Amino acid sequence: MSELPQGGQLEVGLVEHTPNRLTALLAAGSLAVGLMVSPTFEQSAHADTSPQVVIGMPFNGKWAYNANVDPPYTDANSSHPSVHEAYGFDWATDIYAAAGTEVDLYGTSSSGTVTFKRNSITDTCSQYGANIAGKGVVFDVRVNGTKIGEVKYDHLDLTDVGDDPINSGTKIGVVTNEALNSSCYQTRHTHMQLLNTGGNFACYSDHGHPGVTLDAKADLGVIGSTNSAGKQACAPNATAVLPPPDNLFVLQGNTLYGKTRLGDNWSTLTSAAESFQAAGQRVGIIDTAGNLKAKDGIGGQWIAEMGAIDQYVITPNLLAVRVGGTIYAKAQLTDQWTTLTSNATSLEAAGGRIAWQDTRGAIWGRDGLQGNSVVETSGAAQYAVTPNLFLVRQGTTLLGKIQLADQWSTLTNAANDVKASANRIAIIDTSGAIEAKDTLGGQWHTETTGAAQYLVTPDKLIVRQGDSLLDKSGLADQWTTLGGGIADVKAGGERVMAIDSTGKVIAKDGLDGNWSTETSGESQYGVANTQ
Repeated sequence: MSELPQGGQLEVGLVEHTPNRLTALLAAGSLAVGLMVSPTFEQSAHADTSPQVVIGMPFNGKWAYNANVDPPYTDANSSHPSVHEAYGFDWATDIYAAAGTEVDLYGTSSSGTVTFKRNSITDTCSQYGANIAGKGVVFDVRVNGTKIGEVKYDHLDLTDVGDDPINSGTKIGVVTNEALNSSCYQTRHTHMQLLNTGGNFACYSDHGHPGVTLDAKADLGVIGSTNSAGKQACAPNATAVLPPPDNLFVLQGNTLYGKTRLGDNWSTLTSAAESFQAAGQRVGIIDTAGNLKAKDGIGGQWIAEMGAIDQYVITPNLLAVRVGGTIYAKAQLTDQWTTLTSNATSLEAAGGRIAWQDTRGAIWGRDGLQGNSVVETSGAAQYAVTPNLFLVRQGTTLLGKIQLADQWSTLTNAANDVKASANRIAIIDTSGAIEAKDTLGGQWHTETTGAAQYLVTPDKLIVRQGDSLLDKSGLADQWTTLGGGIADVKAGGERVMAIDSTGKVIAKDGLDGNWSTETSGESQYGVANTQ
C-alpha cells in the first residue's frame, strides 16, 4: 500500500501554451444507490457551509436593455437590476434576444451539485389578456438536493421538463413567438428574477451599461448571497463565468496532449503518462512510474497526488482513489485526503456523489465529502451514479432513486446493461434493443436495435451501428446520421469525438457541427466527462 500524502504536492506544469481558463465555480454533487433494505447512515464529522449558486445567462444576448443606456438608470429607461421591478423577488432584469432563441438553465456552485426543480408555471401578463406574452416558469434552485432559492423566467414558449430535478444546461423553452403588443410586451426579451429563500438577499452581477452583449453562461448573479437588501450588486469576485467547453485529450505513446476548442493547436501536457481520465476541466494521469497526478485546466500545474493505487475516478470537483479496500477523496487537488471507507472493492463517482461496493457485496453511497455514507442494497450486478440519480441493476431488474434515503423505484425488469448521465438513463434490454428515458418517472423510448456501441450525455443519445454513427437530443426525435466509417466513439456534453476507419481522431460540437480532423496515431483518446 502506498504512503498516503497529507496533501497534493505541486509540480511545475510542462506547458503554458493554453492559459488556464478555469475561472468557474465548480459544482460538487449529490446522489447514490440502494434497494430492498432500509438505508443505514454513517455520520460525518464535518459541518456544511452555506451554499451559493451562480446563475448564468440563458443565451447569447443583451443585458438589462436592448440598447446602450447611460446613467442614471430608471425603470423607464432600462431594466438595470438596481431599479427594475422585481415582483416580490430580490432583483430582476430583462435580457434580449430574437424570438425562438433557445433558453437554457445555467447554474454552478462550489458547495455541491446544482439542480433545478420546476415550481410553478404562469401566463405572463395575463392581467392584459390570455396568451399575449408567453409563459413564466419558476424553478427551485438546489444544492445537493437542498433548496436555497428560486429563479423565474418570463416570456417563454416552454419546453415540458417535467417535475423531477433537472441539471444545469437543460433547455426550458425559447423566447416567445407571441406577437409584440403595447400593453405588456413591447420588445422581444426574457424577464428574469432571482430570490434567496434561506435569508438575506440574492445579488446581481453588474455588467455596467445596460445594452452590453453577454455570452450564454455569463454570470448574472448569486442565489445564496449574504447581501443585506434587494437590488444590490454582488461583491467583487463573487460571480464567475461558467466553465469553457469540455476539453479534448489524446495520448500518443506516453505523451498526453490536450486542447479546449476544435481546431486549436494541441498543448503537450506531459511526456510521462500511461493512461488518463478527464471530467470538466480536471484531468488525471497514471504516470510511467505508476503514480497518480492531476491538474485543473489545460494550462494548470500537475499535482502529485498519490503513489500506486488500484483505482481512481475524476469528476469536475472530486478526486477519489481506492488503495486496496480504502477509499480516499478530496475536492481541491491540494486538499488533505478524506478517508471514506476501508473495505471497498470498487468505486464510482459523478459530480459530488460517490458510490462503492464493499467486501460483503453491499452498495454504499455518499453525497460530498461532508455527507453521510449510506448503505443502499446488496446483490447488485451493476451500479451507476450521476449527480442526480442512483441506479442499481439486480439481474435484469433496474432500480433507481434520487436522494440516498429515498425508496427505490423499479424502472424495468428487462435490463441487461445500463448507462446514465444527469437525468438521462439508457439500457440494453433483454431483446438487445436500446431503450432510454429522461428522469426516473419518464417514459421509456425504444430507440434502436443492433448497436455496437451506445453513449449517453445529459442531452444526447449516441449509437454506433457497424461503422455508422447516429445521434439525437430528444428521445422522441428522429436519428441524425453523423457519418460513416466510424470505428469507435466518445462523447461529453455536446461534444463528440471518434476514431474513423483510417485511424484519424475526429471531433464535432453538436448535431449541426462540422467534423474536425484532430490527429492520428493515438493510444488513448477522450473528451472530458461533464460530470
